[in-house]
Amino acid sequence: MSAGMQELWQAVVVRAIKDAVGCENSAEARRERPIAERWITQRGKDYRRACALAGMCPDFIADQYAAGAFTAEKFRESKEETQ
Repeated sequence: MSAGMQELWQAVVVRAIKDAVGCENSAEARRERPIAERWITQRGKDYRRACALAGMCPDFIADQYAAGAFTAEKFRESKEETQ
């Protein structure tokens, strides 16, 4: 798989994490949050496949999410650091 494809799947997984932790506060984002939470926490086939294509460990991501390692504040802080 090309690096570009892996980056695309990484973006999919990161977007799901951002949706699950509530990085955005729009009506659509609030509707998507429980869907993203279930996608990560249930660790289903589609989630595992997306993580594999992204080169990410699905259990590590889900465990870190469950432990509260991902927060909207941390995403905002990392965005500020890169600007």
